[in-house]
Amino acid sequence: MYGGAFDPPHRGHYGCVEAAHHLYPTAKILIVPGLAPAGARAAHKVPAATFAQRLQMCALNFSDLLSESPSTSRIELSTLEEMLPVPNYTVKTLEKIVSLSHPDELYLLVGGDQLKSFHSWHQPHKILELASLIIVERQELNTPQIDLAAAVRLLVTELGLSVSWLSDDRCAYQVAGQTRSVDLVRTRIPEAASRVIKDLTSHHSQIPDSWLTPTVRQYIKDLNLYL
Repeated sequence: MYGGAFDPPHRGHYGCVEAAHHLYPTAKILIVPGLAPAGARAAHKVPAATFAQRLQMCALNFSDLLSESPSTSRIELSTLEEMLPVPNYTVKTLEKIVSLSHPDELYLLVGGDQLKSFHSWHQPHKILELASLIIVERQELNTPQIDLAAAVRLLVTELGLSVSWLSDDRCAYQVAGQTRSVDLVRTRIPEAASRVIKDLTSHHSQIPDSWLTPTVRQYIKDLNLYL
């Protein structure tokens, strides 16, 4: 499950899904735009674009992954959060996926930049009980490169968990009697950031070519979004 506001979706989001798809080519990947996504420390997000607009932009952003032959494609764009109370929390989305699909194994896909705030998410222990983590290396703008392994160690320490490293890029932890894992995916992801894209758009400034697909860029321009 890969969730987010996707306001707007960009090539960094695409890179996370692509990396997970390469790591688990037979796994089903749900891209889940948040209807009214909650933020860490109850700092709830208020998307500037409507849910319908963000859903359409996701369809454009991930189009080639979504349009693979049905016999090989395992990537889906989901409107699951439309049926959940708002503001919605990641843990509620995961619980809904479990109740609807009963997956053999469930993973939550997150960018490495999310690790520093993960402990303050709503019910982080429950999230880790429901799902293992796939953490894709991303770098926030104007910040030092994240040491993923160190960030994982800090996270489990903050949550009072112990971790055993199975390799340089994979570890296991115990929570509520469940054994879960963390996979670290080290790849180059564009340093795009939705908040910066909105800010640049509002000031009529140039957005780097590598940040947005041409179709999403044109959609934003056609609808005068973020102005």
